[in-house]
Amino acid sequence: MAFDKRDDFPSYYSYWGKAEKDGSAYHLLPYHCLDVAAVGKVLFAPQQPVCRDVAESLGVSPECLHDFFMFCLALHDLGKFSSAFQGLRKDLSGDLVRANPRITYCERHDSLGFWLWRDVLSKNCRSPDSKGNEWFDKVEPWMKIVTGHH
Repeated sequence: MAFDKRDDFPSYYSYWGKAEKDGSAYHLLPYHCLDVAAVGKVLFAPQQPVCRDVAESLGVSPECLHDFFMFCLALHDLGKFSSAFQGLRKDLSGDLVRANPRITYCERHDSLGFWLWRDVLSKNCRSPDSKGNEWFDKVEPWMKIVTGHH
């Protein structure tokens, strides 16, 4: 897919995830999240003893655990998509989400990430007829851990 101008990029490319203290460079948030998942993919591969041991203790296949773990790692900094977090750095590129002076960063990004999961995203994951939602109660504690990783 080719993009002709900045407006053609999906909006999630307008969020920073990591930045140098002096504002000289930043790493886009979606790439940061995918980078973390990529490292986990190698370290927690299904053939690795740690993955096999944890999978056995949970009663799931190493492949299933691995896939779920990658999903969790990709979401670990979900709260950094908040306007409050993005407003912490006003010295980065003008192409990024603009700081809103009315929004203060009073909740950490890990707490914001769990709130976003619990109150917004999870509602889109649930089946409307409540059938097939048993998995959800098992995922919730993992999401609390993942988004509260700091």
